[in-house]
Amino acid sequence: VLEVGTGSGYLTACLAQLGRQVSSIEIFPDFIERAQQTLLRNNVLNVRLDVGDAALDLPPDSVHSAEQRFDAIAITGALPIVPESWCQRLTLGGRLFVIVGTPPVMEAQLITRTDENAWLTESLFETELPYLVNHEAKASFEF
Repeated sequence: VLEVGTGSGYLTACLAQLGRQVSSIEIFPDFIERAQQTLLRNNVLNVRLDVGDAALDLPPDSVHSAEQRFDAIAITGALPIVPESWCQRLTLGGRLFVIVGTPPVMEAQLITRTDENAWLTESLFETELPYLVNHEAKASFEF
């Protein structure tokens, strides 16, 4: 399982109960420190936390590199659109949970990889969430 946006580590702990191994990436180092302490205090040991920017291509030796594939990906911030490169990181049958759109029109989506180059997108519910850092929507028109 890959989690993008560790935050407090609460969702990380939930994912760790559901998956064999969780890799979580967070752009803010202080969030990682706090989450690590909380996870250890609660005996959640099947988690790897890393500081990094999911908007960047990470080095191949990183567990978060573009070559690494995951059965599940949970993105904890919104995106204006889902980059295909993130869908490519799913294993066959893998699922990606993400909030997509432009405020106030956003929706939770579940994207499932059905073939090497095919995905099924299911709309789950409407919501609104702040964008991931460095993934903000670009202005399409300005005066």
